[in-house]
Amino acid sequence: MLPSMPPAVSVIFATTSGNTEYVVSVLVDAWRGEGAAVTLLRAERAQPGDLSGEGALVLACGTWNQNGVEGQMDPCMDAFLRGRAGAADLAGRPAAVVGLGDGRYYYTGRATEHLLRFLREHGGTPCGSPLLVIGTPEGQEEKIRAWAGKFLESIPAVPSASRCSAFP
Repeated sequence: MLPSMPPAVSVIFATTSGNTEYVVSVLVDAWRGEGAAVTLLRAERAQPGDLSGEGALVLACGTWNQNGVEGQMDPCMDAFLRGRAGAADLAGRPAAVVGLGDGRYYYTGRATEHLLRFLREHGGTPCGSPLLVIGTPEGQEEKIRAWAGKFLESIPAVPSASRCSAFP
């Protein structure tokens, strides 16, 4: 059951090939279909202040092989979280992560770990489980929509770390 007031969700994402943007678009359609207020921001344009605010926060990006090292975040998300937002304080804000990966690599979806570490180290409160999408997201829409619904159910009506619930 959804909170009595429509939840607010802010999504900061990075995409290069378009896969993360596709996943985010499926999430946004599902959330808006449930009456949620959703704002989207690309990591390239995000500022540290965008990590604070009302409602829940979702960070989304793919896993990259950059500088000869597998298992990194998308370079734009990396520049935002480890650079401009390196001193951000999420102050218990309910949050979740969406990570994409390619099964051909050893560190298939490791961006998810980096995103979760950022939330933990900066005071965010993870709500529910991460969404991990391996391979091409086309054809995985039902999985994505199911996660979207569970995420909405897990976030509190009023941002409060103590009211955030987990889901399997």
